[in-house]
Amino acid sequence: NTSFFQNGNHIYNSEGNYSVTYAAVSNEGCSDTVRKIIFINASPVADFFPYANINLCEGMPIVFQDNSTGNIISRTWNFDNLGTSASSSPQFTFPDSGFYNISLQVEDYTGCTDDTSKVIHINANPKAGFNRTDFCIGSSVTVSDTSVSYHGVINQWHWSFLNNDEEFFTPSVALNFTTSVTDELQLKVTTDLGCSDSVSLPIKIHASPEADFEFNPSYGSPPLNVTFTNNSQMADSLIWYFGDGTFSNEVNPVHVFSDLGKYEIILKTFNQYGCYDSIYKSVNVLYPYIDAAVVSVYSDFDQNIYLIVTASLKNFSNVDITSFDIKAKTSEGVAIKEHWEGSWKVGESLSYTFQSAFELPSGKTPDYICITIFNPNNQEDDNLSNNEFCLTLNEFQVFAPYPNPVNESVEISYSLPAQADVEIIIYNQIGEQVLYLNNNGVKGFNFVNIDTRKLLSGIYHVKVIYKEQSKTVSFMKQ
Repeated sequence: NTSFFQNGNHIYNSEGNYSVTYAAVSNEGCSDTVRKIIFINASPVADFFPYANINLCEGMPIVFQDNSTGNIISRTWNFDNLGTSASSSPQFTFPDSGFYNISLQVEDYTGCTDDTSKVIHINANPKAGFNRTDFCIGSSVTVSDTSVSYHGVINQWHWSFLNNDEEFFTPSVALNFTTSVTDELQLKVTTDLGCSDSVSLPIKIHASPEADFEFNPSYGSPPLNVTFTNNSQMADSLIWYFGDGTFSNEVNPVHVFSDLGKYEIILKTFNQYGCYDSIYKSVNVLYPYIDAAVVSVYSDFDQNIYLIVTASLKNFSNVDITSFDIKAKTSEGVAIKEHWEGSWKVGESLSYTFQSAFELPSGKTPDYICITIFNPNNQEDDNLSNNEFCLTLNEFQVFAPYPNPVNESVEISYSLPAQADVEIIIYNQIGEQVLYLNNNGVKGFNFVNIDTRKLLSGIYHVKVIYKEQSKTVSFMKQ
């Protein structure tokens, strides 16, 4: 290229050696020429890392790396007017998420310069959180992640505790504390962009309320007015379910049951932390039928001085029995009367041993002893035919097997007028002997428990032999 200006200006697009000729002509037409060789150096090319498309997070220290080409001797960084640096690999932390303009100017040893700028995006960190820190002893509670992410999707969870080594890696965790502990629950969440946040909160373990109630009466004819008394502890609220489709939030409600039936009463109690407890009891609305029976009587001798009496009882009523009177009377007219209180469920058997014993003068055994039960629930028994059972003590007697039918075992009881060896033989229904026992019987009442689990179903006959006498009773194996 040629220029006719006194001071020429030219741009060289590539490095190399160039010949430059300068010719000067005066007004008189005189001229002179000079030629010089000049060297054009390559300009530096500014560039840096990180690039604009990588994932960066707020609060993350970012190391920038000068990747410029050329013989760089100086550089100037500008971090969107938030800071500058002359380092080849400066570190800078941006306080907030957003877009930031980063510029770099470089200079080589010849004084040549270049600059570049890039816009980088700082992603917002997620905000870690979870939904509860109050827990109940003995209750399994699910703790769920409530974290929020403004950039990216949360795809990693790390649950841990300050004071133990348990770890979980799911969005929610089921926790069950059996005792009170002092600890902190920690959660770290990370997004698919690599940004993360953590939260650590103290957890509180609360005792659950203790549900309990009583009611009166426990049974009766319809319409039955029942008063319920709440005896629960540590409860802030409650709800009663009466088993007939109705409920109440009263502390001590009164409820009327209009129809016959067995009603399951449920009391649920809660405290302010969501801990709860419940208890179930039943109210029987019926026409009460009381039948307390003496099934059998057993006797034992203490050094032939005292006669100890035990009665086997059964509740054939349709209601529970909570009290009764019971009397033992010998053939000599000596009697013992006692009172019992407790819980005797419908259909249950009860073994009652008299607290007092009969003293035997000169070791003489009475001919018989009779046991009578009366005043069940302070009422007259509706079936008086089974309230009394008499046991003969001075003659050989074999009593009905108990229970009958049998499943796993049967009790064979007998009385003897004197101590002697007794043979007990069991036959099946076709007359085959299936069991033989030799029992050392004592004077008075005796019993033997026999394991029947290996016997096949059917009818069995029990023959008890005392000296020259024998008696036979039968039972059914189910």
